Amino acid sequence: MRFWLPVLGLVLTTSAPAAEPAVDAVRKPGQIFRDCPDCPEMVIVPKGRFTMGTATPAEMPWAEYGLPAREVRVRRPFAIGRFEVTFAEWDACVAAGGCTHRPEDAGWGRGRRPVINVNWADAMRYVAWLRKRTRRPYRLPSEAEWEYVARAGTTTARYWGDGSAGACRHANVHDRTSRRLNGYARPPHDCDDSAANTAPVGQYLANAFGLFDTFGNVWEWIADCWYPSYEDAPRDTAVWTKDGLCNVRMVRGGSWGDKPFGVAASFRGWSPAEARDNVIGFRVARPLQPLMTKRD
Repeated sequence: MRFWLPVLGLVLTTSAPAAEPAVDAVRKPGQIFRDCPDCPEMVIVPKGRFTMGTATPAEMPWAEYGLPAREVRVRRPFAIGRFEVTFAEWDACVAAGGCTHRPEDAGWGRGRRPVINVNWADAMRYVAWLRKRTRRPYRLPSEAEWEYVARAGTTTARYWGDGSAGACRHANVHDRTSRRLNGYARPPHDCDDSAANTAPVGQYLANAFGLFDTFGNVWEWIADCWYPSYEDAPRDTAVWTKDGLCNVRMVRGGSWGDKPFGVAASFRGWSPAEARDNVIGFRVARPLQPLMTKRD
């Protein structure tokens, strides 16, 4: 195996630890790991099947873009970020030269808060840096992967149930605190999570797959292009880009500023790919497989 030493301009031939390529093969659903000290913390989710889209009466208010509902097959386990990518993780990419954009934090703080003010191309540069650093095929999740992990085996509008009032135990959403401090006229969730904007990741309850903040905190960039419905959509977890509107990309999950309408498993948001906004961030995913070669 060849390793580059860019500082010296040398190429050395050596052997990676014998067990390293096989590590993914022995990992099991629910297992938590990191591929490097400043990489996002990942969790393995199981294979399975689920109904994607507007599938229940509670989801009908936003049915327009979530139809037709369809069964999607998740053919094999995969790894996804336990949390949304944080400012600390993004700043590590900047320090290493993998990311060039230095996003503002709106005065809310950095560290373990989810990174904001990054566009779709910025997120893609971050996963490219992770691929180079770890030799693992990091990427943004597909829309089907995102909804699968957000539902976490449930069939209700939200993984904690159909109602929105219980959201504040599970998600950072537009609530009574947000309405009081931000002055938004939009209807709040009928609860109080004490956060007026972004919150450090992992402050609320995880879902059954062990993921935090799949709802609320920040919308999450998705790999897929925008499509107005699920007509002809893949029935597996493939990224959907064929003939789509690709200067617009999917975002999912709602944010700290969103009313109940937008915080649901089947609700589909979208944004111009070049937009940088204080309500949008992302999380990363990757398949379980041996190390990439240099040519990968």
